[in-house]
Amino acid sequence: VTNGVLRVLLSCLIAACAVSWFSIAINVPAGVQAAGADFQWAFKADLPEPRTLSAVAVASGKIYVLGGNYRLSNYMYDPASNSWTTKAPLPGNGTDEGGAAVINNKIYVVGDPFDHDIKIYDIATDTWSTGANLPTPRRGIGVAAVGGKVYTIGGTDGNLRGFGVVEEYDPATNSWTRRADMPTPRGFAATAVVDSRIYVIGGRNSELPQDILKTVEAYDPATNTWETKSSMPTARSSVAAGVINGRIYVVGGFSGSTLLNMVEEYDPAADKWTMKSPIAIPRSGSVVGVVNNKIYVIGGSTDSGYTATVEEGTLSAAATNQPPTAYIDSILPSPATQGETISFSGHGDDPDGSVVGYNWRSSVDGQLSASASFSTSGLSEGTHTIYFKVKDNDGLWSPEVSRTLTVNAPGYPDLIIQDISWSPSNPSIGDTVTFTVTIKNKGSGRANYSYVYY
Repeated sequence: VTNGVLRVLLSCLIAACAVSWFSIAINVPAGVQAAGADFQWAFKADLPEPRTLSAVAVASGKIYVLGGNYRLSNYMYDPASNSWTTKAPLPGNGTDEGGAAVINNKIYVVGDPFDHDIKIYDIATDTWSTGANLPTPRRGIGVAAVGGKVYTIGGTDGNLRGFGVVEEYDPATNSWTRRADMPTPRGFAATAVVDSRIYVIGGRNSELPQDILKTVEAYDPATNTWETKSSMPTARSSVAAGVINGRIYVVGGFSGSTLLNMVEEYDPAADKWTMKSPIAIPRSGSVVGVVNNKIYVIGGSTDSGYTATVEEGTLSAAATNQPPTAYIDSILPSPATQGETISFSGHGDDPDGSVVGYNWRSSVDGQLSASASFSTSGLSEGTHTIYFKVKDNDGLWSPEVSRTLTVNAPGYPDLIIQDISWSPSNPSIGDTVTFTVTIKNKGSGRANYSYVYY
C-alpha cells in the first residue's frame, strides 16, 4: 500500500511472461500506517513453514529462525542467495515465545514453558548442547547479549502477568546471576542493543488490552542500572526490532485490537521517535534480523493465521546517514579561576559526509558557543559539565560528549612586605609618626595592616 493505493503485481509461470503492476485506490484501515519514503520493502523467499513467536539470531551474515509454536525446526536464511537451509533441530521441546543471542559463533536460545534449560547451538558444527536451567521460567521473554553474557529480561506467567526479572547467564561458568529488575514488569516486548545498552520496548503486563505498553527502558549491564526513555508513540506487544546504524526500528505488533504494519524508528542518541514506511502485511509475533543494513521481517501472525512471508526493508540513502562523532580536544586551563580566560577546542568526524556545525554548552551557564574553538572569561564559579556536539551536512547531530571543569573563586596572592619606613626617622614623645609600607604585588591583592608598639 502506497499513500492509499494498493499496488498489485501480475506475473505468470511462463518464463517469458512479462511482470506488470496496476493500482487500485483503497482506504487504509485504522491501525494500518500509510507508506512513507524512507524504507523500500520487497518480498523475499518464504520461510519453509508458517511460524510465529520464534527466536531469532544473526551470525556471519545469516539469519537463524529457531522454533516457535513448540517446533524443533532451525532454519537458516542467506540474504545473499535469498534461500533457506534446514539445520539441526532444537533439542527437547524446542522453543516458543522465547529469544536468542549470539556469543562467539554460538546461539543461546532461552524460553520454553516445558524445558527450562538454555539451549546452545554451535554454528560451526551444526550441533546442540544444553546449559543450566533458567532460574525463573517465563513466557514472552526478552533475550540479548552484551559483554559475553546473555541477559533474559521480563516475560509473563501463564496469565500474562508481567515479570520484571532480569537474569544473566555466563557461558564461561554455565551459571545464572540475578540482576536489577526492570522497572516496568512486562513480556512480549522488543529488545535491541545499542552501545552495550539493552533497550526494552513496548510489551504487555496483563491479558487486558489497556495493559499493552509503549514504555521504553534501557539497561546498562556495566552499572546494573535502568533508565526510562521517551515512550514509543504506539503501544504494542508481540513486537520485533532491529538495529541499523545505531537506530532501533520497531516493526509490527498487536495494539490490543488490531494487528499493525507500522514501523517506528528510535534514535537513542537523541531519545527521539520517528514514523517510517510500513511493512506490507500487518503482523505480530514476527522476528527481525538485520544483515548489511537491510532489515528482514520474518513470519508472525496475521488476520488469516500464521504466515511464512518475509519482507526485506532497504533504507534510502538519506535514511542511512550515519551520525558524526564529536571529540573534545582540550579545555585549558583546568581547573580555572573565575575571570580567567579559558580556551576550548573540539572537532568532529563524519563517516559519510562533513561536519558543518558545532555546539558547546555548560551545565551551569548554558549555551557557550557555536564554533569549534573559542575562549571566554565569563564562566561562573562552580563545577561545570561541559558538553560538545557536532552536526553533519545532512543536519544530523552527534551524541554529546562531555568533560568536567572546575572554576574556582578568585584567590588573593601572597603579599610580601618589601619595605617599611617612617617619618620622622627619630621621633620624640608626642610627635606624629607617618609609616610607609611597600608591598610586592601591589594592586593585585588586598592586605590587612597591624602595628605593634614597643
